[in-house]
Amino acid sequence: MKPSSAYYRYTQLPPALQAPAAPGSGGPPAAATPFGPQPVNDPNPEALLAIQLQFAKYHPALQFIKPEPPWPRPQNEPDWTLNNLAVDCLETDPFGASRIFREALEHESQSAVIWNNLGLTSLAAGDLDRAAEYFQQSRTCDQNFAPAWNHLALTYLEAGQFRRSWRCFSKALGCAARDPLVHNNSGVLFLALSQPEPARRHCKTAVAADPNCYPAYYNLGAAADQLGDRTAAIDYWEQGSKVADQVWPLDREPAAA
Repeated sequence: MKPSSAYYRYTQLPPALQAPAAPGSGGPPAAATPFGPQPVNDPNPEALLAIQLQFAKYHPALQFIKPEPPWPRPQNEPDWTLNNLAVDCLETDPFGASRIFREALEHESQSAVIWNNLGLTSLAAGDLDRAAEYFQQSRTCDQNFAPAWNHLALTYLEAGQFRRSWRCFSKALGCAARDPLVHNNSGVLFLALSQPEPARRHCKTAVAADPNCYPAYYNLGAAADQLGDRTAAIDYWEQGSKVADQVWPLDREPAAA
């Protein structure tokens, strides 16, 4: 099974784990953010505040899978037609995509890939219990399927179950030791725990494995800022923005109405 160029789908974390808004923006006070109060001696504080508002969020990476099977399809190769159709319509009709994934499972009930993709539609909708159920089913179909462990870890992270989250990330890394998405998301966990050093190590590994993994640059910026290095943080955020514009511009722009 060969993954297509649409293998990666990056996204921001659901609102519960986003950093609260900066002062004057209507959100919680700055002391609640992972960045802390803005230093008074920073040059051009308005520009820095604008950068914070744009990038002061943790950035996990989700992995919708759209296989490109050989053609003609071997007899033992699953039929990915419905799965791939659902992936294609995710951005414009997520509820329709969920229905198509369910229909695909009627024909391929033991597909770890399709259960994973269905779980992601629930995770994106904020239905954590159902997402966890689908990811559990995905890993039951294939215990070595890293995306299922990765996304189950993110689900537990969003639910605030940090120990269970790390156990699942560890399982994912055992299946795919250099996977950039798993390392990026492991970094998100450590950022949420205010542990910037391990977060930085994981995100550096993500960038080394895939220089186009732009969420890892944003998370490196968050780690640098937690460590008190605002200059490095801004450099990482700007670098991530450039990579995102060059590689995945559609991921950063809302779909046209």
